[in-house]
Amino acid sequence: MQINKAAMRIGELPYLRSYLDNILDTENRQTYIKWLAKQGDETRASFLADLCRSFEHWGKFHYLNSQGVPKFWTDIIGMPQLSALRASSSTLSPTEISEIRDHIFKWARPALEFEYSMMGEEPLIGSSYFWGTPDLEKSVPWPTLGDCLHWDEIPELDKDLPCAFIGQINLADLKGTLIEDDFPSRGLLSFFAHSETCNWGVISVKVIYTKNTQNLERRLPPAPIPKNHDNMAFPPHKIYAREILTFPETHDSPWEEEFPHTGYSGKYYDSYEAMRTANKSGIVGMMGYPQATSGGDPSPDQNYVRFINIRVTPDAACLHLAISKDDLKAGKLEKIQYVWIDFDG
Repeated sequence: MQINKAAMRIGELPYLRSYLDNILDTENRQTYIKWLAKQGDETRASFLADLCRSFEHWGKFHYLNSQGVPKFWTDIIGMPQLSALRASSSTLSPTEISEIRDHIFKWARPALEFEYSMMGEEPLIGSSYFWGTPDLEKSVPWPTLGDCLHWDEIPELDKDLPCAFIGQINLADLKGTLIEDDFPSRGLLSFFAHSETCNWGVISVKVIYTKNTQNLERRLPPAPIPKNHDNMAFPPHKIYAREILTFPETHDSPWEEEFPHTGYSGKYYDSYEAMRTANKSGIVGMMGYPQATSGGDPSPDQNYVRFINIRVTPDAACLHLAISKDDLKAGKLEKIQYVWIDFDG
């Protein structure tokens, strides 16, 4: 998996993570600025200093100059959101603007966004990729419909029907990212799904967490799957990832009460939505806040984060899987919840 990491310098990750843990904390900002300057990165240190002044003094925003500063880094430190807030709040008082800023940045959380393209070669065993053929331990049986989590009640389908493989993530690939500490340092997450969309309109999902990646073998499905079947195989796709800054839905979500006046007719709706959607991102990714192409935020409550949003096929059907912060911290990666399905997302 190729990841565009926001922490570009050796030793930078702790400073960037501390900054993002509390963007509103002036001391955190200054510590990061001083570290960048000490490394000789005056361009980014100067830009971050100007951005931090813009957090407090809106008039300073006119002087922000991102020339020579990597866009993927300005995206993660909050520049698009501040810019969107300034552009969408012309009718609001400085006090109201500051309240909106404080409300939404309090909940900022980094995440990985995924894109993918077809591979021209067979992936290495144990590597991260979507579709293709999975790598499993010899003792692990191929998952079936009966092993799955279900979004809807299961119709009268054979529980022994084999699942289709939809992807795997090697946790070692997350090293050096802002979410690396959320996961064990090693292991393989394998994702399978069973679809029956023509008659019943159901998709079920199975996640396998393999702690030891030394005994993996490439596995073929127990029986060929017809090409016209819902669960047909697709060639392997390489994963490209970038780090993004995500924010919760401000209405129709467990965070709704945290954001006053943000309903569709609310006074602050436009400003909140402009900030939340300023950094355009897709629906497929890990951690941060669940995103949906329809409906609100499907998180069970504020203690949950997005485990992964993963597609069943390269073009459609996205599964939303969530996990509680407590289970994630304890490494109980099998404790995921299936919270949403977008058939056309």
